[in-house]
Amino acid sequence: MDSENYNELSYEEAVSELEAIIRKLENGQVGLEESLELYKNGTLLARICGDKLAEAERQIMILSKSADGNVSEQSFDVNDDEKVIQ
Repeated sequence: MDSENYNELSYEEAVSELEAIIRKLENGQVGLEESLELYKNGTLLARICGDKLAEAERQIMILSKSADGNVSEQSFDVNDDEKVIQ
């Protein structure tokens, strides 16, 4: 796949491409030039996967039930262990 099209991949597709690159590099059957290109593409895919995960995290909403029984949506906070669905 052409690295120019990586941004159009879903998270799962990007991970699959990254895994294929890792297998090729671990196999050791590619030359130096191809290894460098694979490494470059792998780092790009890793960044894209990280960006997609960060965006998904921003979109996660948690339903929180207050003491009076009202349910409201709150932004997900990774560092807040108090927010759970009750």
